[in-house]
Amino acid sequence: MKCRYSSSTIHAWLFLTTMMLLLSGESFARFNHRDASRIDDDSALNTESYNDEFSYRYPAAWIDQWNESSMGYRASAGSLSATRFIFTQNIKLDPNPLADFSLAFFSDRKEDYSEIVDQNELRFGMKVINELRLFVLADTASDKEYSDL
Repeated sequence: MKCRYSSSTIHAWLFLTTMMLLLSGESFARFNHRDASRIDDDSALNTESYNDEFSYRYPAAWIDQWNESSMGYRASAGSLSATRFIFTQNIKLDPNPLADFSLAFFSDRKEDYSEIVDQNELRFGMKVINELRLFVLADTASDKEYSDL
């Protein structure tokens, strides 16, 4: 019986399979969003709260619909324990981003058991030449713990 694959093809598949098995764990860094020089520890992985957070995500079809829309409001809340919620809220007001002059507002808020992250953005845009646009962004945030405003 003759094998229809060459030995170099078999070796390449064995090498790729071995590399996938060796590198298939948590092989990417999870940087702390408050301090770029630190990596989040993985003590929360596979805990009840970690799994609960991911069970309250929006379905992919809803995310696609949100990304395609110019205006909207959405919120999601879920129970993490008897005393804690996870809550997300998003507001998007971007009526005509391709107009000669445009004004847009975006707001994202996420609350969970450890922190509250609130991001607001005001965007002013104007058409300069043909398809070239100039945007000015205003993003307010504060974090007293890290003396950041």
